[in-house]
Amino acid sequence: PEMPLLLALRGARGAAGAASLKRVLAAGFSARTFDASVLEIVVDEDDMPLLVALLDGGLRIDTARARSLQQGERAAATIDVRLFVAALHGSLRGEGAGLIERLLRAGADPNQADAGGMNAVNFALLRGDEAQLEQLLAAGGRLEAGRCRSLDDPPTALDWAALSGSEAKTLRVMQATGTTLSDSCWPQPDALITRAMLDDDAYWSFLTAHGFGAQNADYRGPSMAERLVRQMFENPQLPAVAWAAPRVSQRLQTLWQLAQGQQ
Repeated sequence: PEMPLLLALRGARGAAGAASLKRVLAAGFSARTFDASVLEIVVDEDDMPLLVALLDGGLRIDTARARSLQQGERAAATIDVRLFVAALHGSLRGEGAGLIERLLRAGADPNQADAGGMNAVNFALLRGDEAQLEQLLAAGGRLEAGRCRSLDDPPTALDWAALSGSEAKTLRVMQATGTTLSDSCWPQPDALITRAMLDDDAYWSFLTAHGFGAQNADYRGPSMAERLVRQMFENPQLPAVAWAAPRVSQRLQTLWQLAQGQQ
């Protein structure tokens, strides 16, 4: 990159750093010369004002990613999902209005996933709002269909949606992929016990009414009831008093009956 841009970025943080960068860009220098290493700094610092300044200054995420990959910087392969996650986190804090649209216009890929299978669409299912989800889908984001066969399978779009606590997003995925919650197994550690303890009765009833707890015919693994018991015993941080809570004991009974085909 051109030296004035590097100098502008050195120590640039927050609104003041973004203003400094904008002055250099206004003088005729281009942010298009950067590679993904600059974006990694922005993500590591969680600096939304600086990211906005870079994008408004013409930085292309697809070009920056490709330049870094050509230089052998393999970490750049997941820069898109890291940017989207940072932007969605920023929106939860009331920062970065319009940042998702900026990222999409700059060539960020909403389907790029990290090693754990998380991408922008899945994160929007888990933490974002419905408008952000639809924005990503309209730009080519995909709701990946999947049918859980074992706990070694990566989480699917349906897993992330169901874990969000949102009926609307869960129904959206089921309708789009032709699946039910019997195809979901929540392979994430402690996901089941967390939801069993925290979900309100209305959402828990919604889950079980749409197949949750009654595993599909291809699934090979412990039932939801067995997993709930195991997660309680294996997590020493969970209070033992949770066993005495009517909510947990009732939900364990429901899962056991579903596993046995008694309900």
